[in-house]
Order: sequence, then structure tokens, then C-alpha cells
Amino acid sequence: MQNQLTEKMQKLLALAERGIDGEKRNAEKILEKLLKKHNMTIADIDKEQQAFYWISYTNRFERKLISQIIYAVLGKDRDTFINKYKPHKVGVNVTPMEKIELAMLCDLYRRALREELALCYDSFVQVNNIYPENIESRIPASLTDKERIKKILDRAMIMDRVQIRKRIEKH
Repeated sequence: MQNQLTEKMQKLLALAERGIDGEKRNAEKILEKLLKKHNMTIADIDKEQQAFYWISYTNRFERKLISQIIYAVLGKDRDTFINKYKPHKVGVNVTPMEKIELAMLCDLYRRALREELALCYDSFVQVNNIYPENIESRIPASLTDKERIKKILDRAMIMDRVQIRKRIEKH
């Protein structure tokens, strides 16, 4: 009897999570009544068990990004772990669905962050004029895409230029 009840509650939970409009609300109400009646919680019937998931990172920016993604997806109550025997990895307990979502978002945001950091670097070089004096074009030859050049110049417009006091005279 307990097994049938648990299965029924699991189906109601699935409907409450994935249902649409009225069926979702009805499933939530029925599930809530059954849980109260049998003195149970969602955790008692949730068949998606959590497992430990390690997410790799390569630098401090990715480390911070991963922590932010975990916070955004799982909320502030989920702890993350770092293990000295697993360098450059962040661990978290997740369900299989949460793992898929985290993996997808980490991949997407990492690529976007790498592109933004590359643009930022190119903008920094541009605004600080870090080129040989006798060069004709100040924009690197690798940057032939007009849209990318515009992004670099837009970012360079808001960057502060590094102030350098030259102490050695050129001949």
C-alpha cells in the first residue's frame, strides 16, 4: 500500500512540476493534501536523488562564474565544496536535471566570458596604445571583423588609461 501511495505521489509531483495551468494547480493541491495526511514531505517521495557533481574551472574568473551560476540555479542554501585533492574543481550535490542545467549554463557562460575577456584585453591594448611607435594601423591585423572592432572601440571609450611617466629618453 505504501509503495502505491508513493508512486501516486511521485506522479502528482511530476505533474505539479511539469503540468500546465489547471492540471498543475490541481496536482499541487492534491499532493499537498496527501503529504499532510500521511505526514510526509516532498523529499520523502522525490525519486531524483542527489549526487555529487564536480565542475572544472581554469582560472579565477571561471571559478567565480561557476559559483554565481550555482547560486542562480540552486539558490543560496546549496553548499559548494572545494577539495585540495581535486584542484580547479567546485563540487555540489545536485539532481540529474540540475546537473544537466548546470553543465549547459557553465558551457554557455564560459564561452561568453572568454569572448568578453578577449574583447576587454584588446580594448585595454587599444586605449593604452601598447604598440610600436612606427606602426601604421593601431588595430591588430587579426581583427578584421567590423562588428568586433566596434565592440573593442566601444569598450575602450569607457576604460581609464594607465598613466605612465617615462623616465628614459628615446634616442
